[in-house]
Amino acid sequence: MEISHQGRKEHDRDTDPTGSEIDQQRWFDKLATAFTLSLSLGCAGTEEISERQVEQQIRAEVRQQINEKWDELREDAARGAQWYARENLPAIYRADREIIAQAVMDDLIAREFLAISPERIREVIADLDPDPEFLRIKQMKESTVRLKVKDETGSGVIIYSGPDAEGKYLSVVLTCNHVVDAALTDETLLNKGIETTIYRNGGTETVYADIISVRENNDLALLTIREERPIPDPTPCFLPHDKLGCIREGTKIATYGAQLGVEPFLSDGAITIMNHHKNGRSFNMVSAPTYMGNSGAGIWHFIPVGEEKVPLGFYVGTYSMIYTNGIRSTPVPHMGLSVPPEKVYDFLAESGLVPDAETLSLKSLDPSLLRISRAENPPADKTPPTHETSDDIETR
Repeated sequence: MEISHQGRKEHDRDTDPTGSEIDQQRWFDKLATAFTLSLSLGCAGTEEISERQVEQQIRAEVRQQINEKWDELREDAARGAQWYARENLPAIYRADREIIAQAVMDDLIAREFLAISPERIREVIADLDPDPEFLRIKQMKESTVRLKVKDETGSGVIIYSGPDAEGKYLSVVLTCNHVVDAALTDETLLNKGIETTIYRNGGTETVYADIISVRENNDLALLTIREERPIPDPTPCFLPHDKLGCIREGTKIATYGAQLGVEPFLSDGAITIMNHHKNGRSFNMVSAPTYMGNSGAGIWHFIPVGEEKVPLGFYVGTYSMIYTNGIRSTPVPHMGLSVPPEKVYDFLAESGLVPDAETLSLKSLDPSLLRISRAENPPADKTPPTHETSDDIETR
């Protein structure tokens, strides 16, 4: 097969897996190297280098480059695993590192080292040594769920996931009472469970959760999910009670919820008013923009830990409602009200959920300690209150 100088360049443009002009030029340089090699082997004069010889030479060079890059990836993974372990971050990150490393090796083997692009290598390196923003988003996204009761949607946060005494896996979801209270007056819905969408590894899974505990006066509720297999566990940490003083006006926060019923997403802001009283209840006002559907979403504060300043997410409130303004009750997105962390932590303690003093998480929870309480909700023959006033509205 005869390949002209210009024709080969066009062929490279079609078959080069990287697609960029710079990488195409590098690919053509490999061809020139292979041609030079062929001359040294006696393929000189008017003889044309065969396409097979070109491909073999390119294949050998690419294989060598990928092998060198793989050695670098393994070294990066080893270094990263050490500092992950040092800082006692959730095991999900170490597991992700192993999964990615295995996926890279599988990809190299399956494609025989020829089809992996520089862009893919950069992507893998970014995942093996993720930046702080990547870790911050991951913690919030993978612990946030979307809840649906009848035609209304809200949000929730998985605060615990682990084995139970029956050999299944129990996960606990924290949300707002008003997100799920309609189910307490609907026996069919109560028996079926609350439709819960979990977001993991770019996909979704729908399960059904049982209501185990509610507090109408603080607008809080707990749900449980029991599955045959575990839910990955990037659950939030909890500040010790004596450290809650670090949460004050101006503290940077983030919320991650299913606003308007769509897939959960991020809103950044700050605590603007502490202990704001509304309808006989105390709230913290936050500036993170929000809309309907964010009720039950977590309020997160991130603290950088270790020399690498890895962000560790702490749960510092539950999003409850949004201010409205004027006769037509227009929502004001940057004036949201959240249940303060003290009230959230007290509610968890009343339900048997006490964070471990060392890990600041619920990882060591004994599921048998969970206490069921629905005493504060109205009896089944009454309609739950709407909780709406002239200047605020819940964001279910």
